Amino acid sequence: MRLIIAWVVSGFAGNLTGHAGLWPAGWFLGAPSGWYSGVLRGFPYFFAFCLVFQLVYGGLLCLVLGALGWRNLPVVLLGYVIPIGAFVWMGADVPKDIAMEIPKLTCGVGLAIVG
Repeated sequence: MRLIIAWVVSGFAGNLTGHAGLWPAGWFLGAPSGWYSGVLRGFPYFFAFCLVFQLVYGGLLCLVLGALGWRNLPVVLLGYVIPIGAFVWMGADVPKDIAMEIPKLTCGVGLAIVG
């Protein structure tokens, strides 16, 4: 039961931090004032994505790092943020792409810390 509660709480934390990361991204891109109300409709879908991501990637990361004996917060945090940073570095060709990666990075940090 504790694992299920931790899984749901970490998915919710990833969802909240991902949506909180949209504020600086919108500010950097100069979004209009009412743009955030449309983003809130995606809240349940992003929550479902965070649950699946935490179950699959978080579970694999926990197994691998646990087997290596490296299961502490800094290593787990790097295990979430480095792949996201690598995807950003490979796919970003304009500053807009980099600004829109802020929600993904904050979501990864939220999942790592609460997970």
